[in-house]
Amino acid sequence: NVRALSRDGGELQQVKLRAGMRYAFAVSLLLAARVEAQVEPPSPPAVNRPTPNRVWPDHAPVDKQSLAKSTEEVCSRVGRVPEVLERGREYPTSEMRWVPPGGEGSLLASMVTFRAEQQLGASASFAHVQEICGAQRSGADKDANCDEAWQEYALSLSWPFAVPLICAVCVLLLYCNCCCVACCRCCRQMICCRESQAPNVTTRFYVLLGLVFWTGASVTQVGLCSSVVEVSQSLHSSVNWNLCVAHTFASEALYGAGWFLGTGPTLDRLNSIGNALDVDNTTMKTLRGVLSASAQFSQKHGLLKRRLAHFSATLAAVGDGKRAFDHRCMFCNLALGRGSDGPSAEPPPAYPQEGVLTALQQEVLSSSSEAMDHIRQFSLSQLTGANLTDLARSVKRAKASFAFFDQGLKDALSNHWARNRPHIDAIESIRHALFICVSILAAAGAVIGWLAFGTTRIRLKKFEENPHAGRYPSGKMHCLSWCCAFIHGILALFLGGALLLMTVPAAEACVWVRADLLTFQGLARYSPALGLTAPADASPAARVDAQNAIKLTQSCFSPNRTGDMLEAVGLGSKSLDWQTELSDAFYNMDDRVSEPAVGLKTADLVDKLSAIAEDYGGRFVLDPLPEADNATGSIGRLQLAANLEPLLLGSSLEADDARALDGVSYVRGLNTYAELIAGPGQYTFLHGTAGGGFVITPDRPTDVELATLPLEVSNALRYARNKERLLTSNSALRCDVLSSSGAVIRKTCTVREFADHVVSETRLIEEALADTTKEANAVMQLFVSDLKQQLLPTLTSVKSLRSLLSCQAMWRRVEELDQSFCEELAATTARGAMQAMAQAIAAMVGFIVQYKAWRRLKDNKVLSEEIERFERKLAVHQKQMDRIHTNPNLKLGPTGGNSHVDPHRIDLDLQEDDEATAVHTHDML
Repeated sequence: NVRALSRDGGELQQVKLRAGMRYAFAVSLLLAARVEAQVEPPSPPAVNRPTPNRVWPDHAPVDKQSLAKSTEEVCSRVGRVPEVLERGREYPTSEMRWVPPGGEGSLLASMVTFRAEQQLGASASFAHVQEICGAQRSGADKDANCDEAWQEYALSLSWPFAVPLICAVCVLLLYCNCCCVACCRCCRQMICCRESQAPNVTTRFYVLLGLVFWTGASVTQVGLCSSVVEVSQSLHSSVNWNLCVAHTFASEALYGAGWFLGTGPTLDRLNSIGNALDVDNTTMKTLRGVLSASAQFSQKHGLLKRRLAHFSATLAAVGDGKRAFDHRCMFCNLALGRGSDGPSAEPPPAYPQEGVLTALQQEVLSSSSEAMDHIRQFSLSQLTGANLTDLARSVKRAKASFAFFDQGLKDALSNHWARNRPHIDAIESIRHALFICVSILAAAGAVIGWLAFGTTRIRLKKFEENPHAGRYPSGKMHCLSWCCAFIHGILALFLGGALLLMTVPAAEACVWVRADLLTFQGLARYSPALGLTAPADASPAARVDAQNAIKLTQSCFSPNRTGDMLEAVGLGSKSLDWQTELSDAFYNMDDRVSEPAVGLKTADLVDKLSAIAEDYGGRFVLDPLPEADNATGSIGRLQLAANLEPLLLGSSLEADDARALDGVSYVRGLNTYAELIAGPGQYTFLHGTAGGGFVITPDRPTDVELATLPLEVSNALRYARNKERLLTSNSALRCDVLSSSGAVIRKTCTVREFADHVVSETRLIEEALADTTKEANAVMQLFVSDLKQQLLPTLTSVKSLRSLLSCQAMWRRVEELDQSFCEELAATTARGAMQAMAQAIAAMVGFIVQYKAWRRLKDNKVLSEEIERFERKLAVHQKQMDRIHTNPNLKLGPTGGNSHVDPHRIDLDLQEDDEATAVHTHDML
């Protein structure tokens, strides 16, 4: 259509149509794209995934699972594991032994001493490099440059420790030159490698000298093969053992073990504790709600404990080793137990031996009600108000300090060993393979060299016997031997130089760690290099956190270490004691939650207490102490008639006899006591109800009257007079009253008032128990379910911090890491370097011998062949010249020969000339 319209309508119409079609096409594309976008789901965004590196391994992950798997893998290579540390076991706090690796007089010690004697200045020391790197990392010195410091340190190692590597490069260039000489004859025409002008004859002296040198070199090469393989295997095992120790240290320190919590779990727990202690957190809101709802319960439970304690104190003031006018309080012994009284005061088997009231107190104190009240009181004092604010601030600072410490451990352990393990394995595999190649090439070169000497000797002998039977011996086997010597010599020199160059920094690092870093001052000095310092523009709080991180490091790795990490971050002393109190209270509450709130035996004990208060509240029995006590009116133990003493002692203040506690025997009253003094009708008590004769009162009989009576009778009357004194006294006993405010009002009373007071206090205790039980049942679900659910995770986290944050045993891992790196890996590396360079020296000696032998054979063979070829041509030319002289009429062809000469004849002549030339060449050689 466009073409038709263009033919009819002209060029302008054609342009307009083309523009319209382009517009329509664009609109159709937009509509199609919109429809497709509505129909098809949106494609996920492209993710930039790194392409796997198939040539060199990537860094190893250092998360918990990956590190544990890597630790198991590297430790399985060596067939042994580091020492298993135990929680709670005491490990000695020995100081790091400050000696060079390998001990005094070792190769490493000599290297360190040589470096110290070089007087390179502080700028080239290993310690100075660490200071500069730390200053750059912390930002304390803007001019500090860690890369330049390492470069300067590396340059300081160039003499003499980089000399083997330089020699390896030079030998490699020489090898390339020798290869060119072997392959191209034009190279043998140069000044440095010019071949001889004529075949040389090697004298017997030089032959023997070469054999001597070759024997020493080959024997040394072969002898060092097994030693090189052994030291390579030892170095391989040392590397794996060092990796195993470092991985174990990193895994346990970062992610925890049975003896240590780990910095990672510690940060998680501190984070959860900090969140729980937040005022606006659900835990604290729940706690405040429970405290508010349980206020009434706490008041009732507190009143119950105060009443029990008050009643116990009142009875202890009357009983427990005390006598009022030589009389013992029987109810006091039943309520409080025997105490310091004699065997006669011990409660009967039907009653608790510790006393009914004491048993009641213990039951209440071990009940779920007491656990709830303890939780409430301790939470109120520790987890509210200013104490909560201080605790939350301390936890926050401890978390920040542990973050510094955790990062420092990651930089020192996981980022150096665990993260680089694939690279270390790859490099170590290459090194081990090169050592094996060196040994194989050394052995092969020695064997080939001896075969070359033997073959050359045989061929020379055959050639000397019959020069026409064969060709002159070549030096190809000698060439192969010196090529092997060159290759394994270069490899050995390169390996030895590289190991030597690594050994020196390793030895200096060991000395620096032992003598400088692992000290109290050294850990603070080099803390920036360890990542334990806040940036220069950090806030004061961050600086404090960094200082606490340094204290953490010092508590674990300094000679005077304590291992108490919580104390180092400000959570020591009694800051976290609330965890033990609350945990024990929750456990006790769970154990007693199915029992009555105030105790399982409380009801039975209260009934017993009420019964003995009613029956024995006012019973006092005669039981004098050995010594008199004027304060209580006691006259002590007196002599009584032997037959009456058991009957008189133990008598009560009641008029008539009463049944004893055992329910079988009786306690004698005043009437019976009066009859036993001197017989019936002789004496009677003022408070008695029977008898006759002399009336015993508090003042009668007088001392004068008693002096006229027999001793046993007068003593019995003295006890009788004390009975009346106790009955009439209003100050011998205590009936203290507990006010509503909790204050104790001191009050003395008579025997009858004391009996009423005991009954009254028992009833008040019963009422307090009933009120406490009611309130406890009302709020028990709040403590058992709501508060426990919120606080128990926090308590568990705090408990793990308190029990598993002792790094005392971590020093054992430091010792193992130092032993594996300094005493095994560094020492074995130095030994491997020396043996590799010894192998290189032997290879160079063997190379010189084999190269000289090959070059002599090569030059002689080439020159002899050239001489032979030139002599043949000379003979042919001479013969032709002779024929021309003898026959001047001969015409030469285009090639200078006679065209009329018979070709067959010429060939025979040439053959004869060749044989003559060969004989002449042999004689000349």
